Amino acid sequence: MVGDSYGMELDEVIKKHLTVERTSNLRGNLEKLAAGRVDYVPYGRYSGLFEIERLGLGDRIRMLPVPLTSEGLYLAVSRDSRYAGEMEFIQQRLMQLLQNGTVQRLIDKAVQDYRSNMQH
Repeated sequence: MVGDSYGMELDEVIKKHLTVERTSNLRGNLEKLAAGRVDYVPYGRYSGLFEIERLGLGDRIRMLPVPLTSEGLYLAVSRDSRYAGEMEFIQQRLMQLLQNGTVQRLIDKAVQDYRSNMQH
């Protein structure tokens, strides 16, 4: 996709070793993939999965179970924020929520809600 980055290491591999057609349309990319006009489409797990389902292409496209890359997503807080002094607590709490399964339960619930809304 135009403007997407997959992390510095993977971006470098793509630049050096692959022929890439960058577009701005996931739907078109997935339709090309289903038609055999491209070999792969890298995209986010859930956005790609939902679009495949929405387009009814699940019988012609499958996602690999292992991600190409796993880039960190960071939380930035202004030094002037009332939360600036709470960064250590926030970090500890986020780690706790990850480790105790709360984050995965929230993701699973959001996926379920999204799929339910797609059917209406």
